[in-house]
Amino acid sequence: MPGGMIDEGESCRECAVRELFEETNQKAERICFNGLMKFNLLNGKTEYGALYSAGILETGELTKNDAALEIAYWNGKDDFHNINEIDKTLLDYYKEP
Repeated sequence: MPGGMIDEGESCRECAVRELFEETNQKAERICFNGLMKFNLLNGKTEYGALYSAGILETGELTKNDAALEIAYWNGKDDFHNINEIDKTLLDYYKEP
């Protein structure tokens, strides 16, 4: 799941659009603010972030890069392996019962 830090002078929304493109080569046609998140990580660290979802009308080629070593589509049901703690928690949250 794309994510990252806000660049100087950038809004949260602009950051979400930029990170989506940088990490997946996809252009958001519409973007929706879903809320704020707070994660208490297993290492004791707490992280905060803004959570956005994006609509993509035309899927571009998925391109691996320094920020995305592995890219995959998720069907909303199957488990992923080798995924970081924050992304796993977000996927579990959106996973259908």
